[in-house]
Amino acid sequence: MIREIFESPLDMTATGSAFQTGSPSGEKEMPALLARATVDVAVINSDAVAGKCIADLNLRAETGVTIVGIERPDGESMINPGPNTVLAKGDHLLLLGLPDQIRRAREFLAAVQ
Repeated sequence: MIREIFESPLDMTATGSAFQTGSPSGEKEMPALLARATVDVAVINSDAVAGKCIADLNLRAETGVTIVGIERPDGESMINPGPNTVLAKGDHLLLLGLPDQIRRAREFLAAVQ
């Protein structure tokens, strides 16, 4: 769903100062930072990551990536999980960040012990 949002043209109802009018027709443009951002999925395969809460991983501080969603192996989905959400083996994490940050997050998650 988030990937579709990034790929879709912005709607005229967007509000907030982060959006700027960029065309003569008054269409809103996505802020440069969001236009460069990407979403990707990482799967928790490590026993060292499973059982930790998001806050304990400190992923955002270490890599700049934010976990914006989790899909569990049993089909349960969470959007914008809180810092106390405990990760489980097989979780699919929806990561939001710049391409280099996503790469670092994948490396970080693989190296956690």
